[in-house]
Amino acid sequence: MKTAILSIKPKAGQPYVYILLWLSYISYPNHLATLHGDLFSTGPNKRFTLKGTQGSYEKNGLDPQEACLIAGILPNKPQWADETPEQYGRFYNADSSETITTESGCYQQYFQELALAINTNTAPPVTATNALWNIKLIALAMESSRQGKTLTIDKW
Repeated sequence: MKTAILSIKPKAGQPYVYILLWLSYISYPNHLATLHGDLFSTGPNKRFTLKGTQGSYEKNGLDPQEACLIAGILPNKPQWADETPEQYGRFYNADSSETITTESGCYQQYFQELALAINTNTAPPVTATNALWNIKLIALAMESSRQGKTLTIDKW
């Protein structure tokens, strides 16, 4: 089962919309996952929170790769878009907390693997089936929000 609440804003004169905020509940056989994100979390506000039976993980900010590319920084060394320690996430449990160093992103690896797959006629890094499921899940979330009810993924 999946329920989503979205605030959607069309962009004037554009064929796409902005999703201002989203909240999804996904039911699994033994647990419930809650996912949330929004465009209003600027500055040092939390961007992501994961909660589990052993503790919680909180993350500030977004992956810096896009901002680095826009700034003209080329992905020509392994640490080209590493986060600063202030951007790292923190894990909290009942007794303590610890900073978790963010792994380096690597947008270019996806495109290198895609080029290799095209040139060698091998499997791409993301299959068409997986890409289609991502699109279907986004569309299902939008429909769940429009109808104001939970929709079942397996009937989709």
